[in-house]
This record gives sequence, structure tokens and C-alpha cells, in this order.
Amino acid sequence: MFRSAWVVVALVVPVALIAACGSGSTTPSTSPTPSATASAVPTPSGTTIIASDVHKMDGVPFQTKGGGTLSVSAPVPITPNAAVTGDLTGYITFSATLTFVNGVPGNPNGAFKPANQLLAATASTAKCVRYVDPTGNPTYLNPTAVVPAGATVSWQFAFSCPAPAGSEVMVKASHASSTNVYYFVGTLPPGNSPQM
Repeated sequence: MFRSAWVVVALVVPVALIAACGSGSTTPSTSPTPSATASAVPTPSGTTIIASDVHKMDGVPFQTKGGGTLSVSAPVPITPNAAVTGDLTGYITFSATLTFVNGVPGNPNGAFKPANQLLAATASTAKCVRYVDPTGNPTYLNPTAVVPAGATVSWQFAFSCPAPAGSEVMVKASHASSTNVYYFVGTLPPGNSPQM
């Protein structure tokens, strides 16, 4: 079963919207704020995505508005435990690695709390559910240790998505103590069937 604390309502964004926003940059951003010329596109839910806030799931870091750097790796398939998660027929479960460098020593933003990092995902227009292995394996849980200014934290997260391999997947990353939101776009990998 999924723990309700980890099932996050995901932002549904059509593939056409991502194309309109651009898929991000393959080079790190040199500006911590969105470009004045970046297009802003409203979604059906009323949320606006700024093109400079959309990045590829390729592990290439970019500078955040708060002065740190952030990256998310490409999605890789994992095999979920069906005895724990229930029926995931038709779902593809993937993991990716989020890496955050909390600025430089003396960063005025202070310590970063990964436990407050909020993640949500969609594949095509379908909402994905956060996959957490509740058998005691903390692999896909956010770390709980506070990250001081200038330090780096990296962890794997996972989602199960009711979409076919090759679908566009978008991960939304936000933080409970910040209004900054970033989007990462990749391709849903070929999936594995849940193991009993």
C-alpha cells in the first residue's frame, strides 16, 4: 500500500505545453532568476509555468533562484514489490536521482531540509504516484538530515505511472519553505512487471 503522506497531487501538463515552454537547457543557467523574455504559459489548473523553470532529466545542474544548484537524472526502470504496493498492472515504475548543492558556505538561505522537498509527477497527462518501499528500505525516501550551506545532498526518488514506455514524464519539485518550483522533463523508460 502507499503511504498517504507520499501520494502527492501532481500537476497535469499536456505534452503540447511542454513543447510550448521548451524543454529546458542542456547547459547550466547563469542567471538565478527567470529571463525577462521567458514565455509564461498558464495551465488548465491556472498554474503558470515559466520556460526557464523547465529542465531536462539529464543530470545537468542549473542554478536555482536561491543560489544553489539542482539536477535530476534520467528516469531508470525499477521493479516494484506488488505484495507491498498492490496491483500496478499497466504502470511503469521508475527512479531518478535528485542532487542539490546548497549554495556556497555562508549561503544566506541557511540550511536545506530535504525532508521538506515536495515531488510530484505526471506521464503524458496521467498522474503518477510516489513509490516508497515500506518494507524498511529507505532508498526512495527523502533524507532527514539537514544540509548546511555549501554542502551537497543527493537521493533517489521513485514514481509509478499509468502510461506506456516512451511517454513524456514530468517531475515537479518544490519545497515547503519556498515559492520556487522547478519542472524536469524526461522519457518514461520501458517498465518491469511488479514482483510478487
